[in-house]
Amino acid sequence: MICPEGSLSYRELADRTGALADALNRAGIGRGVQVALALPNSTAYLVWYFGVLEAGCIVVPLAPTTTPAEAEGLLGSSRIRHLVAQEGATLPRHLGIPRSEGFEAVEGACLWKGGHEERKIGTDPETPEGILTRQFSSGSTGRPKQMLKTEANIADDYRHFCDTLGVSDSDLFLAVAPLHHSYGAMSFLAPFFVGGCVLVLPRFLPAPVLEAARRHRPTVFMATPPMIEVLGSCALAPGDEDAFRSLRFCIVSTGHVRKAPCDAFEDRFGIQVRVQYGSTETLSAAIDLDDGFEEGRVGRPYRGVEIEIFDDDGNPCPNGKKGRIGIRSPAASERYEGDPGRTAETFRNAFVFPGDTGYLDGMGRLHVLGRSDIINIGGDKVDRAEVEGVIRRRLPVRDVIVLEGRRAGLPVVHAVVEADPAQVTRAMVVQVCREYLSSYKVPALVDVLEQLERDPTGTQ
Repeated sequence: MICPEGSLSYRELADRTGALADALNRAGIGRGVQVALALPNSTAYLVWYFGVLEAGCIVVPLAPTTTPAEAEGLLGSSRIRHLVAQEGATLPRHLGIPRSEGFEAVEGACLWKGGHEERKIGTDPETPEGILTRQFSSGSTGRPKQMLKTEANIADDYRHFCDTLGVSDSDLFLAVAPLHHSYGAMSFLAPFFVGGCVLVLPRFLPAPVLEAARRHRPTVFMATPPMIEVLGSCALAPGDEDAFRSLRFCIVSTGHVRKAPCDAFEDRFGIQVRVQYGSTETLSAAIDLDDGFEEGRVGRPYRGVEIEIFDDDGNPCPNGKKGRIGIRSPAASERYEGDPGRTAETFRNAFVFPGDTGYLDGMGRLHVLGRSDIINIGGDKVDRAEVEGVIRRRLPVRDVIVLEGRRAGLPVVHAVVEADPAQVTRAMVVQVCREYLSSYKVPALVDVLEQLERDPTGTQ
């Protein structure tokens, strides 16, 4: 492992995680206890992640930027009492929780103890059925959903990822995406699964990323859409154009990434961007390894993963027909914790339905069209993906989200557009929709913003 703090061998990592696990057990923190990690990308994150697991506890990854209100809700709803954060972090102080007595800082991170009644999870550590993590979804469409991941879930995910891509102990992963996110975690769990190496950077800034890539020559880069856009257009220092020549794979995980920035990245650095599709519920599900980038195409399922398209009645669709995407994978969760209603909507007949529509082409490649939820406008059904597609194709927008809005108390179509306001106006959005869509599908509300809010992976 390579970090700004220095290199760390597997032996050194094992020694540090073992010492931390012993300290946790001596403090009475052991089997089934949930420990939240609110740490940035760092050596500390990895030592605490594996140290908590070695102690028999359950890791609960949190963004270090989580607000006190968000943290209070997440920790309280799951009855999580123990929080790990950097020594100088403000989150524990704002939560009003004290440092755990007699527990020294480890790797510059401290353990705080909250006032929640603690809930232990029934688990059998170091077995396939043992619970390793409690993962929160991004919550971009509402309150975050919670899933427990077993050792078998995680091992199967990285097994089919490594088998499909031929990842070996000679690979070096560039880890810049937030490690607390299920996608970012792949940057260290995949290489560790095969005995490879990881280069961990604390945050994404183009100059340090390019300098680190030139120096260490990574072979796999787990990127996000904003990273691709910035790296494809930022100013380069001498030699930066060769920074990614060592890459075997540059992967971006999203249901939709624009062609223009991916082409710009490839033209500049000589490596094609590979789109991966998945979700917190399913982990990695498909990847596009074919030549020639195509927007919306996310490739074939990983080995061991099955993807089918279903119509509204739950029947499988033939290739080429649009429907709801269903994923069956040994890496998938089985339910949302404490939410039977949304569990019934998402987990059905051994498949997970992430909420997207798409189709499989004649070569078995998945194409993602958009979210499957339909807006009901006075009895007329509006497909969000259709409206978004018209705006994307006809106007110079960077991104667009179509939502259900309200005007005068009635439901209307609401388009939120990311674009340069000097190039795209509300009137232009309405006009182009009027030209290509039925009147009831035309947005009655339009917001043009220079930047949409995104979660740590660049997803809205």
